[in-house]
Amino acid sequence: MGTVHPVRLLLAALCCGTVLLLGWSVAGAPAAGPAELEQAEGITDRVGVLHGRESEVRRALDRLHRQQRLRLHVVYVGEFAGRGAQEWADATAKRSGLGSSDVLLAVATGERLHAVHAPPASGLTADTLAQVSSIAIEPALRNEDWSGAAIGAAHGYAAALSGNAIPGPLAVRGEEQPGRTTGTGGGSVLLPLLLVGSAAALGVLLYSRGRRPDGRPGPARRPAPAGGGPPTAALETAAREALIELDDAVRTSIEELGWAEARAGAEARAGAEARPFRDATTAAVRETTAAFRLRLRLDEAGPRQPEEERRRVLNGILRSCAMAARHLDDAAVPFARLRDLAGDPASALREARRRWDAAGERVSDAASVLDGLMSRYAMACLAPVRDHPREAGARLAFAAGRLADADLAVETGDRQRAAAAVRAAESAVDQAELLAGAVGRRAAELRAAEQEERRARETAAADLARAREAAGRGTGPEGLGEAADRTAELLRQAEDEPVTGGREPFAAVRRLLMAGAALSDALDGVRDPEAGRERARELLELALLVVQGELAAAQDFVTTRRGRVGCPARTALSEAERCRARAAAVTSQDPRSALRLMLGADALARQAYRLAQQDVDRRAPAGENGAPRRRNGAAAADGGPGETMAREAGILLPDGTGAARFGGPGSRMPSNGG
Repeated sequence: MGTVHPVRLLLAALCCGTVLLLGWSVAGAPAAGPAELEQAEGITDRVGVLHGRESEVRRALDRLHRQQRLRLHVVYVGEFAGRGAQEWADATAKRSGLGSSDVLLAVATGERLHAVHAPPASGLTADTLAQVSSIAIEPALRNEDWSGAAIGAAHGYAAALSGNAIPGPLAVRGEEQPGRTTGTGGGSVLLPLLLVGSAAALGVLLYSRGRRPDGRPGPARRPAPAGGGPPTAALETAAREALIELDDAVRTSIEELGWAEARAGAEARAGAEARPFRDATTAAVRETTAAFRLRLRLDEAGPRQPEEERRRVLNGILRSCAMAARHLDDAAVPFARLRDLAGDPASALREARRRWDAAGERVSDAASVLDGLMSRYAMACLAPVRDHPREAGARLAFAAGRLADADLAVETGDRQRAAAAVRAAESAVDQAELLAGAVGRRAAELRAAEQEERRARETAAADLARAREAAGRGTGPEGLGEAADRTAELLRQAEDEPVTGGREPFAAVRRLLMAGAALSDALDGVRDPEAGRERARELLELALLVVQGELAAAQDFVTTRRGRVGCPARTALSEAERCRARAAAVTSQDPRSALRLMLGADALARQAYRLAQQDVDRRAPAGENGAPRRRNGAAAADGGPGETMAREAGILLPDGTGAARFGGPGSRMPSNGG
C-alpha cells in the first residue's frame, strides 16, 4: 500500500470524531424502546426539542381533530433503539392502545427518521401518507424543524382528507428554535465547536504545506478568512470529496444489501432481518440528497455569493455527509454479521457462480438486442447503452478471476481470503447484470416512445386546431396566436425528422411535450379548468416516460463508472431524482406544477449524463472536477487492466486494497476480507 497523505489522515480522523460526537449530541437522549404515549396531551417529547413551541403544535393537532375527528399523536425520541422506524411506530401505537381514529407520528431526532402509524379507518391511504411525508414532514426534518414536522403533518392530513392541496412546512430553521439545547447536555455546544475546530485544523495543515506531494510548487496562497478557520478553497475541496466518497458508499451499500436480501430469501430467513439496513440506507440517501441540494445552491449562486454564506453552506454539506455516514457506519458491523461471508464462503461462492453463469447469457442477449437497435435508431439515443455489452463482459472477466481465487481459498481453508474474493466477484456480477438489463430496458423505452409519439402528435394537432379557432374568433387570451404558431413549428420539425441515420423517439417526444405544455397553458382561458388539468396529466405521463429513461441511463452510467465521475454530475443527478420524486408527490393535487418539475428533472438527468461522460472521457488528473485519481491519500495499486476497471467502477476500493463493502467512508476499509 502507498504512503497515506497526512491531509487524508486528518480528514478521516476528523470525520470519525465528528460522527462519534454527532451520535452523542444530536439526539440528547439514549435510544428508546417503544414509548408509552401521553395520550391526554397528544405530544410525547423525550428529547426536549419542542420547548417554546408546544402550544403551536398542540393547536395544529386540535385543529385536525376538530375538522376531521382524527387524533394525531406525536412522539420525539433520540433513536429508534436499533429497530426499523415503522416497526418502532407500530409497536408504540400497540403499547399505547391507540384506536381506529388515532394516528401516530414518530420522530427520531438523532437519525432524522420518522414513521407514521395510521389504521385503515383513519382514511389516510398509503399514497396520502407518502405525499404528506414528502411535502410537509421530510423538508422540516431536514431543516431540524422538529415542531414544524408535526405541524406540517397535521395540516397535511387535514388538507388531504378535505381534498385540498397539501401545504409545505413553514420555513423555521432548527437553530432558531427556542430551547433547542434542552436535554442535550453539552453535545449541542461541542458539535459546532468540533466542526469549526476540525475545519481550522484542516486549514492549518493544508495552508502550511507550501508544496504538492510530488515536490512541485503549490498554488499561490490566499489570505485566511477574516473570521478564522481554513481557507474557503480547503472547505470546497473537503466538501466535494466528502460528497463523492459518501455517494460511492451509498451505492455500494445498496448493492451489498441486495445480495444479502437475495441470500436471505434463498435460505428462507425472515425478511425483517434486513429492515434495519434498509432503513439505514434510506436515511443515508435522504441526508446525501440534502447535501447535494446544498451543493447545487452553491453552484447556482456562483462566485458572487458572499464568502461567509458560502462557508456556512459548505459546513452544512460536511455536516449532512457526517450524518449520512453515521447511518451507514452504525449499521456496518451488524450488517457484516448478517452477511457473514467468511462463515460459509463455499455457499456464497456457489450463489455467486450461479449468477455469474446467468449473467453471461444475459450479456450475450444484450449484445444481440443492441445490434438490432443500431439498425433502427439513431446513435444519439443509443449512446447511453452503446458500450454496455463490452463493459459488462469486462466485469464478468474480472469476476471469473475472483471466483477462481475464491475456489482456491476455499480449498486451502482460507475463509477470509475466500470471502474477500467472493465480495469482489459479487459486485462485478451485479454491475454486469445492471449493464445487460439496461440494454433491454432501453429497447422497451424506445418502443414505448414511438407509440406515445403518435398519440402525442394527434393530441397536439387537436389542441393546435382549437387554439387557432379561438384566436381567429378573438376569444382567446393574449398570446394564444403566437403559442399556436410555435406549436405548429415544433410539429413541423417532428414531421420532418430525418430517417437516414435512424430515428430518435425520445427527441421527437420531447419536442411534442414542450409544444403541448406551452399550448396547454395558453388554452387555459378557453376551456374548462378540469379539461386543462386532465391535459396536464396526459403531458405528465408523456414526460414521465422520457424522464425515467434519461434518469435510469444516467444512474447506470454513474454507478458503473463511479470511480471516474466527479461532483457536478452527481449533483445534477441527485437534483433530477429529487425533482422527479417531488413531481410524483404533487401530481394529484397540482399536475401543472408536477409537469414543470418533471421537465426540470429531464433536463437535469441529461446534464448529469453529459457531465459524467465528460469526466470519464477526460480521465481527469488527481483532484480535477472533484474526481480524484487517488482517494484517502493512498496510491492505487497497479493490478492490470482488470483491477483498473474494477477500481474505476467502484468494485474495488480506490487504493486497490480490497472490495468495497456496506458502510460509510469510515467503515469501508477491508478487515480480513470478511
